[in-house]
Amino acid sequence: MLQITEQERANILAALNFWLEEIVPYGEDFARPHLETVGCGEQVPLNNTEIQELMERIRQCHSR
Repeated sequence: MLQITEQERANILAALNFWLEEIVPYGEDFARPHLETVGCGEQVPLNNTEIQELMERIRQCHSR
């Protein structure tokens, strides 16, 4: 399992929140270049619900 610090967790959650607010509303075509930048262009961008669920999983997993 990946171990992350509280600081890393906070930054990941902030980045996901930014993605949720600033990228997702514009659709997959807007998101794809960002995925390509990190070498994951073949992946389908997560939608609003999937990002919210991921954020909750990160919060729960790290609060144990």
